[in-house]
This record gives sequence, C-alpha cells and structure tokens, in this order.
Amino acid sequence: MLEFLKNLFASDFMGHGYCYLWKPQIVWLHVVSDTLITLAYYSIPVTLVYFVRKRRDLPFHCFGARENLPALCFRN
Repeated sequence: MLEFLKNLFASDFMGHGYCYLWKPQIVWLHVVSDTLITLAYYSIPVTLVYFVRKRRDLPFHCFGARENLPALCFRN
C-alpha cells in the first residue's frame, strides 16, 4: 500500500498540458473552468448556511461538522 501511495504522488506523471499540446486557449479554458467549479463547490455550503441562518424556523446543527472532526486526528 505504501508503494502505491509513493507512485501515486510521484512527480513523473505527465502534466495535463501535454494532452492539450500546450495550446494556451485550451489550457486556460480548463484552468478557468476548474476554478469556477471549485468556487461553486465552496459557495454551495456558504449559501446554504446563509439561508438557513436567515430562517429561524429550521433546525440547524453545524452541517455535519461533528462527523468531520475525527478526520483531523489523522493529520500529521
């Protein structure tokens, strides 16, 4: 398993730019689209928290933060 992880994070993988023949239009298209997707993933929970906080009749209990806390125990 350790060997698999070493190979997974090795730096000898080919970059995405090689697949796109390093054409700037295609590379930037993917950079911009990946950035927008990332912003969408982060904005969804923020927007949900905003609307739930505005409505006082909805029960709201930390959005699963308690379930994510044990994951912090595995960091170095």
